[in-house]
Amino acid sequence: MGKALLASDGYLPTQPPKQKRLALVYRSTLLALLLAGAVVLGYSLGHSHWPSPASGFSRPSSFTRNRRLTTNANKCQDLSKLCPRVDSIFPNDTTRDLESTLDEIRSPKYVNHLAELLGQAVRIRTDVSDGAGAVGADPLWGKMSSFTSWLGGAFPLIHKELLLEFVNTYGVLYTWTGTDPSLKPILLMGHYDTVLVAPETVDTWTYPPFSGHLDDEGYLWGRGSADDKSQVVAILESIEKLLQANFKPRRTVVVAFGFDEEIGGERGAKNLGLKLHERYGDNGIALVIDEGSAMVTEFGTKFMAVSVTEKGMANQRITVRTPGGHSAIPPPHTGIGIMAELITEIENHPYQIRLAKENPFYNLLACGAAYSKDFPEQVKHHIENGDREALGKDIAQISRAFEAQVRTTLAVTRIKGGVKVNALPESVTAEINYRIRMGSTSAEITRATEDLASKVAKKYGLQLIAYPNNATYPPSSITLEFDFLREPAPVTPHRIDKSTPYRLIAGTTRHVLGEDFVVIPSLNNGNTDTFWYWKVSENLFRYAPMPSARENIHTVNERISMKVYVRMVEWFFTFIRNADEADFEAGADRNRNQDVLQG
Repeated sequence: MGKALLASDGYLPTQPPKQKRLALVYRSTLLALLLAGAVVLGYSLGHSHWPSPASGFSRPSSFTRNRRLTTNANKCQDLSKLCPRVDSIFPNDTTRDLESTLDEIRSPKYVNHLAELLGQAVRIRTDVSDGAGAVGADPLWGKMSSFTSWLGGAFPLIHKELLLEFVNTYGVLYTWTGTDPSLKPILLMGHYDTVLVAPETVDTWTYPPFSGHLDDEGYLWGRGSADDKSQVVAILESIEKLLQANFKPRRTVVVAFGFDEEIGGERGAKNLGLKLHERYGDNGIALVIDEGSAMVTEFGTKFMAVSVTEKGMANQRITVRTPGGHSAIPPPHTGIGIMAELITEIENHPYQIRLAKENPFYNLLACGAAYSKDFPEQVKHHIENGDREALGKDIAQISRAFEAQVRTTLAVTRIKGGVKVNALPESVTAEINYRIRMGSTSAEITRATEDLASKVAKKYGLQLIAYPNNATYPPSSITLEFDFLREPAPVTPHRIDKSTPYRLIAGTTRHVLGEDFVVIPSLNNGNTDTFWYWKVSENLFRYAPMPSARENIHTVNERISMKVYVRMVEWFFTFIRNADEADFEAGADRNRNQDVLQG
């Protein structure tokens, strides 16, 4: 055996000689007696100041409390290790043209140019509505050609240098072929359709909803200014500027824009995804960046949230069918009354709160605990001790936004029934939108609604038909159906201990947007077109890289700050170059400043 190392070196020392062992025994015995006396004295003093157990309140001795705290401390996790940070990543290769173009993007004059581009895009109406028909059959889609035609004049270098294909007439697909075919391409995507503007709200807009107006404070107003023409224009403008600077990529860059994302993507992204899967195969694309989360401020800290997954979604249709007749001789409850009771039951039975292990929302909490001064101590305690059950319950009390991260949510959004005020309704329909939490499935919804509906059906003598395979419905019944169903998305890998797509996104973000931001993998509550690209890449990100939240999307006064928006162009301009130097296939890259920081 080799000689024993000292305990301070991290190894156990050899056993001491017999005389020394006896001395240690004597000293240990004396220390134990002194300690026991101190415990008794401490208990007596402490006991005299606190009510007895008989009074209904007891408090442990300071020794017991300290020992308990010590035990808990030993179990606590190092918060900085739960939230590792990536240093800035910026391109290693540069030229005078690239630097001068970057200076142009950062100049005050450029903001006006970008505002004019985005304003033009907003002024072209591309709003879509539920129930639209097929491309070629429904005249709704004809207006999309105005936008695709505009692209050619707005981005002339792109239309000169890149391959442009149209998929299902209005799906836009650009390919910027790289010089190294061994490198997987990157895919940048978005959609140029928008939600409708409700006619009754037009007069409540500060500026007309399709005006693309730039106000004196630097905000550009209009439907699509934030969702999602801003990202479409930013991607194209960044490539236009790279072409202007004579940049030639090694890695192929693919750009895809859908035209019906707001109603599911069945015509646009679905066909684009099939086309790319046919071309590149399973996991043939290195990474995908679509619209998604942006800056969030929580606990006094600014986070850039990069969504690495998204909740599932289901649209449920419930129909109550009852006999008709004259309203002068009504039953105790009409179909509308029965539906109201069922909806009330559904709303009064919220789904389970659970912070699943795969839920990346935990990252925001861990990073908040590590870096935010205003972080709740009780929540921090749960994180330190790894108590996810208590953590989920406590954070659900902080805000509705936090609650939505750990619970399947439901919203009754549409209801219709009856045709005349003096006629009993024969059919009443309600539609409910669900967002399915991470760690759950649609089965959670089917079980719950079937159970509640069966009780109401039994009460009123109606037949329950749950999720039928045919469209034959008896006249006295309650029917449950799904019009749309999508399970929670797979979680994109987000390691940072080697060159990964997530690490590159995080490093680019800190370089372009600032070192003060804490970049975190996150959960997207909404749904995006990325569903149609699950097969082409395991690295799917939903991210709007700008240091501000997107304002008033899907509602009145949608707008975007141009001072903030210009950073998105700079981000894509930098990211494409960073991705060109990264070697995801080998797990290494040539970018500068890429060390992992702890804390």
